Amino acid sequence: MYGDFDFSFIVGNTKFILLNTNFLEFDGKAPDLVWLEAELKEGQKYDHIFVLSHIYPILYEFGRDQGKGEQYGALISKYNVSYSLHGHRHAYNLFYPFDGRIPYLVSGATERLEYIVFTINGDNITFERIQLNS
Repeated sequence: MYGDFDFSFIVGNTKFILLNTNFLEFDGKAPDLVWLEAELKEGQKYDHIFVLSHIYPILYEFGRDQGKGEQYGALISKYNVSYSLHGHRHAYNLFYPFDGRIPYLVSGATERLEYIVFTINGDNITFERIQLNS
């Protein structure tokens, strides 16, 4: 890792927040939900917010046993995040945990030549699942 574990950037009118969710390898200090909430608050002036992390919040490795997954889900809903994007399991999954409103997307594996392409056109967000090895 060459830089901050948690960071954000803006492209157009969209804020991207990258969050370290590796609870086990960071002595339970990750994810930093206080930092996340500050970023989400600041992001309210943008049309869209995407939160990206490796481990998704319904897994033990996220810190779910300590309630971090549920806290994360509450923040994502409160600040109306456009998408919560994750990896870790290397298997595509689109689901709506916690409030049934915010989409959570787990991407497939690049070693299987699979990836996701998002398109943002005003208020409309679409994505295409690309599978080159199907």
